[in-house]
Formats: sequence, structure tokens, C-alpha cells
Amino acid sequence: SSESLSDGRITLAYNPPFNWSHLLYFYRKRAVKGIEEVGEDYYYRTFICNEARGWFKASLSNNNTLSIALEIDDEAERHNVVSKIRRIFDLDADITHIENHLGNTAIAPLMSTGLRIPGVWSPWEAGIRAIFGQQISIVAAITLLNNFVETLNQDKSDKPYFPTPSRVASANLNFLKMPQRRKDTLVRFANYMADHPDSPPEEWISLKGIGPWTISYAKLRGLSDLDCFLSTDLVIKKAIADLDEIDDVQDIKDLTNALSPWGSYATFNCWSSQS
Repeated sequence: SSESLSDGRITLAYNPPFNWSHLLYFYRKRAVKGIEEVGEDYYYRTFICNEARGWFKASLSNNNTLSIALEIDDEAERHNVVSKIRRIFDLDADITHIENHLGNTAIAPLMSTGLRIPGVWSPWEAGIRAIFGQQISIVAAITLLNNFVETLNQDKSDKPYFPTPSRVASANLNFLKMPQRRKDTLVRFANYMADHPDSPPEEWISLKGIGPWTISYAKLRGLSDLDCFLSTDLVIKKAIADLDEIDDVQDIKDLTNALSPWGSYATFNCWSSQS
């Protein structure tokens, strides 16, 4: 089975190849202080699952498994949490099959081996990360996000957690050094998600300040959707500009079709090729 317990640790199996160091590198550049910690060989984070709170720490083990230390204050949510961890690290992907498909497309020269989709905890968190990341660098976005998370956790005595929609909806965000319209988007999004917690990202398009890129990013990392090729992303545009076969809009449409149904893996391979 994919899950076995020993000394309170959970062992989760995957099919190789698995580029764990790429996953950690990706998380490390985007880690939120207090919520996440990325070491040389492990990833740690706190979480809220429904009402349950806890943390997990994942490291690579032997025999194609991840070893997970997990603490949760409501055992009834354990199964849900383990399913989320499997999704976050994309443990069920058949990477060999996916890479064989992508290797027959124009992005073949940009490919690395064993790249997975580095998920985040929820579409809500992915949406917030995407709003912070609109039109600024990763470094600038994470600096703002760290300030946001730290400030909204200030009155808490226990571990910090990623702020909930109701917490953000009721907060005064004047402390954020970003354009007012983006703060307004955060509040609008928080109010919407407090009322519609299970709303699919496609439905967010009605919210002012949320466009197709933000929705695609939330699907990519918050749901680990398999087929999100972010063709309008600046880094991806740069990556595919160097390819011989891609010249115009029609070429990009054709490429997106060719990459399907594994567009998300193409996204991470393109990003990785530029980092």
C-alpha cells in the first residue's frame, strides 16, 4: 500500500523518477516564514484542514518513498491530510509516461527529469499567492506575503498558520506596501472565499482584480491540475522564445494543444529551464 505507519511516521510511495531537490528548490524560493521551512533535504509546514490544525515534515526515504512526520489535533482529519500531502508532492504522477509525451513536443530541449507539480495547501492559499505575485518578482511577492502572514498571526500564541478567508476579510490591510487596488482584490477574494469555500477557481473570474493568469496559477498549485500551461507567463514566454519552432500566436496555441494533457509539467519544465 502507499501508506504504512511506523513509530508515528507515515511512509508514502511514489513512482520514480522524482526530482526531490527541484521540489525543495521551488518551495525554498517561495517559503512563507513560520508556516513553511525548507531544509537541505526536508519540507515542513503548518496547516489548517477544515477546523483541524497541525504540521507535517517530509523527507526523502529509501525504496521510492517519502517519510512524513505528522501531528494533527483531530485524528478524524488524518486521512484528508495524507491525501493532501500526496497531492502537494504529486506522488501519484506517472512521470515516465508524462516525460515521454512532452519529449515529443517542441519543449523537449527544455526538459529536466523527474519534475513534479509543487502544490500548495489549498486553492485559497494559491489564489492569495497569485494575487501577491501579480506583476512583481518572486522575491518582492514573498517579502510582502511574509509581512502579511506575520502581521495577521500576531495575536496568536501557538504556531502561525496561513490566514483563513474570514481572518483576511476582517483585517485592516493598510500595513501592506502595495497598490490599494490590489489590497481591495485581496479583501474581495477573502470575502468571496469565506462565503464559497469550495468554489472552483474558474468562478473567481467575476471578481475584479482576478484574471486568467491568477486562476491558472491557483489551479496549477492549489488543485494540482495536470493541464495548466501558463503560455502568457513572462518566464515561459522567454523560455519558448528560444525554441526554433515557436514564432507566433498560432504556434503557441498548437504547442499548448500538443502538450495537453500534461501542460502543468511543461510549465514547471519551462520555469526550471530559466532558473
